[in-house]
Amino acid sequence: MNNNFLYLNFINFTDVSLWDFKRYAAQKFASSYPIVKLGDYIQEENTKVKPFDFPDKDFPILGVNNKTGLFDAYIEKGSNINQPYKVVKDGFLAYNPYRVNVGSIGLKTAEQKYNYISPAYVVFSCRQGLLPEFLYILFRTSKFNALIRESTTGSVRQTLSFSSMGNIEIPLPSIEKQREIIDKYNEMCQTAVNLKKQAVDILEKISSLFRLKLGIQTNANDASKVGFRTIPFSKITKWSIAKLSKSQTYLFGKSKFECRNVKDLISQMSGGKTPSTGNSAYWQEGDVCWTSAKDMKDLFLKATEDHITKAAVHENSLTIHQPGTILAVFRSGILRHSFPIAISTVPTTINQDLKAIKLNNDLILDKYFLFYFYFMQKLVLESAMKTGVTVESIDVDAFLKIPVVVPPLPEQQNIMAQIDKVMQKIQNLKSKADIIKIEAQQQFEKELFE
Repeated sequence: MNNNFLYLNFINFTDVSLWDFKRYAAQKFASSYPIVKLGDYIQEENTKVKPFDFPDKDFPILGVNNKTGLFDAYIEKGSNINQPYKVVKDGFLAYNPYRVNVGSIGLKTAEQKYNYISPAYVVFSCRQGLLPEFLYILFRTSKFNALIRESTTGSVRQTLSFSSMGNIEIPLPSIEKQREIIDKYNEMCQTAVNLKKQAVDILEKISSLFRLKLGIQTNANDASKVGFRTIPFSKITKWSIAKLSKSQTYLFGKSKFECRNVKDLISQMSGGKTPSTGNSAYWQEGDVCWTSAKDMKDLFLKATEDHITKAAVHENSLTIHQPGTILAVFRSGILRHSFPIAISTVPTTINQDLKAIKLNNDLILDKYFLFYFYFMQKLVLESAMKTGVTVESIDVDAFLKIPVVVPPLPEQQNIMAQIDKVMQKIQNLKSKADIIKIEAQQQFEKELFE
């Protein structure tokens, strides 16, 4: 067939697997390695368990995001899960079919201890000839991401089914070459990890210095260090052996500065909500930031994954919080490990898991409040975490009673000036790490695609 036309492209009917213009208008790629159909090297994994048949058993549930891939999300009683969940074994990959086009895919390794995932996710494994780690890295390249976008379907919400993914073609080196490419990639990534570890070490030091300057002492209670220990009944906030034996108490009595409760410093605190999904255009054509727990990764929020329209804001009576607003997560599985808090640098609405906080700036600086709770996350988790709930959440009344050491404003400004200098060093280390990771991906991609 003559296919040498400038503006026309002919397709054999036998090659048509799905009638979708973007699929056949897509540009082909070249590679020095054999190009194969992905479906010949992967298989879907649909082994499931029924947690509801074991109501008293704990089920460790995995989650997936576009930053870390698969992660240990939360533990849930079987009685609270009303549908079969998929089993994820080491070496399996899982992705969100609605968000794989933004990198929401993960590889299960020994690092993730949990092994069940919602049936909403697609779980699959690799056959002989394709290493799971090689495919996972390939998934995260910009070139492969473009191939995924060309394979998604749906007029409103773009999805990637397992069968559609199987039609994607990939360059496939030999197993030996795959390992060599992986090793080079991991070597660069390890350099990035070392830089970020330096940043974490510096941050831990500045955290300790911050508490020292404010006169906040810590008293780590560790039952493993003594055979017998007594605890005043007035100090017990949760009846839990783990909590009583390993809790960390903060002592404020020796601070030279005034100590106030959170409620004395806040002028306003409000929650958000998710707009009605009845109108799909709310999300497809959105230009207003909509913040949820997954966006709370940095101290200064600059962007969000999701956006909604101004019509959605109006019709759902949502509040657009202006730059400078303190945002904090009050309900999420994330609270098992941290208390995410940030200052928004963009106008944004928030979902029902967050609170927007405005402060009395005659008493406290926004940045001081931000860093105070960033450095004192354990205080929040130990004193305000709700018990006996399905998803971890912060008790608002308990949060409002948390003590805050409040120096005079000039002293707060002085403290923040010192922290800013250190945070710049930390940011430089993180930026170098991010650049190296990008270079690792680019080199991986350059090796495979011409």
